Amino acid sequence: MATTFQVAKNRAKSALAADITSAVTSLTVTAGEGAKFPSTYPFPITIEDEILKCTNRSTDTLTVERAQEGTTAAAHASGKSVHLRITAKFASDLHTAVNAIENKAAFGRLDGWTADQILKGAGASVNPTEEHMNQSCKVTNSAAQSIPDATVTALTWNTETWDTNDIHDTTTNPSRLTCKVAGIYLVVAFLGWASNTTGRRTLRIYKNGAQLSMTEMPITSAAPYGNTILVDIVSLDVNDYIESLAHQTSGAALDIVSAELSFAMHRLVS
Repeated sequence: MATTFQVAKNRAKSALAADITSAVTSLTVTAGEGAKFPSTYPFPITIEDEILKCTNRSTDTLTVERAQEGTTAAAHASGKSVHLRITAKFASDLHTAVNAIENKAAFGRLDGWTADQILKGAGASVNPTEEHMNQSCKVTNSAAQSIPDATVTALTWNTETWDTNDIHDTTTNPSRLTCKVAGIYLVVAFLGWASNTTGRRTLRIYKNGAQLSMTEMPITSAAPYGNTILVDIVSLDVNDYIESLAHQTSGAALDIVSAELSFAMHRLVS
């Protein structure tokens, strides 16, 4: 059964148009701003310290399930910020889905077929090798990385959680994950900023030095950390490389926390 991922949309934010109690299951955002949020579901929203799951939207009215992911339902006053933010559930669901792909690639066999052949419904003409099936790498950094103010900066990686085909090198170009077998790849970047209440935070994925995708996190006193995840599906040829880059506008250099920092790619299909 396919994983039902939370829907994401960049810069989806508004404010409560009226007070809500801890028991209500619908809320209204600022008139005309409902369209900033997705029209497909579910997606998470945060209001102060509470995470809610939106299951429907009609113009500016959102239908919600309260107290998600271990948070507590609370009353919120008119004017409080309503943000669509990627939450820990998204990362957890993604890890589960990737693990399922890895397990299928590593162990899937049927009458001599490989997992790739089973998924494609193809016979011996496909003949993929184990090398082609197991293209995956996840890297981290054991130290915090300082990001200068207002400067797009490539993140570097000194630790390989796994690397099936020399996709990463901790010494030469340590910011890069390099494709060794062409295909369609799932790419996931995650970072967490040190606490700061000024400016904005972005996380970007680049291919061969050019930006592919970006997510941006507005920072408020209620959400000063800016933990960010960015997911993309990328077509890569042999020797193409990807990088993740960070940007912040706090007014001074700001650290990315080492414990909340990772970058991964996993080959899905040819």
